[in-house]
Amino acid sequence: VAQVGASRRGKRQNAMSANARVRICSLAGLVLLLQAAVGAAAEGERQPRFERLENGLRLGVVEERGSPLASVQLWFEVGSAADPADSLGLCDVTRRVLAARGEASERLTAAGGRVESRTLKDACYFATLLPNDRVQLALEAEAARMKRLSASAEAVAAAVATMQRESAAAGGPGKGVARQVAGQLFEGHPYGRPVFSEDSLPRLTADAVNEFARRWFVPGNALVLVVADVDAEATLARMRELFEPLEWRQPPHVREAP
Repeated sequence: VAQVGASRRGKRQNAMSANARVRICSLAGLVLLLQAAVGAAAEGERQPRFERLENGLRLGVVEERGSPLASVQLWFEVGSAADPADSLGLCDVTRRVLAARGEASERLTAAGGRVESRTLKDACYFATLLPNDRVQLALEAEAARMKRLSASAEAVAAAVATMQRESAAAGGPGKGVARQVAGQLFEGHPYGRPVFSEDSLPRLTADAVNEFARRWFVPGNALVLVVADVDAEATLARMRELFEPLEWRQPPHVREAP
């Protein structure tokens, strides 16, 4: 009995320490990008510019002089770990619906951009790499994406179907070595859960997606970042014009999982 208890305590401690590691890794790419920008600034280039709007949205501009391409990113501080236990996949479906909203990806791709979007454990992001002279187009697309969501049943069904196809190609929602290791490492923790479960699919409705978006995909829980060969002040001024009209909403308090 003592050995079993010690084993369970050890697993919980490992999960807690790994919790911190994964939380850090979720935004590792963004942190490294900003570190590189700060390092460049120390060598004589301009410092990154950041500010927060009254609606809670954080804005950032990193001047990358000489770069022919621009990166425009929208980050939300919510991921699959926030899924209710009986609605696994809700965050990912919501993110997929937002990614397809208004055919933004198609328009950005047609403008020469490369669009990427993913759901992590503690974050979701939408990122576009495109020519410098198309930054405003990408910002307009992200501003439209952030407006209050009213997803249709058809849009949610399409997102669920895509998620099922991708999961089936990977061997199932709980399959794969990485997922099995995560399940063991984070036993009893949201990080150890599969992407979704067959039992949860009927609960991934349009009403559930819209409510989840209203709670989490809000300005107070988001960051818009531009890394490009642009004038920071002029770009921030345009970002204020596009994003200040968004409704002020603050996300729920995030409780640490046991």
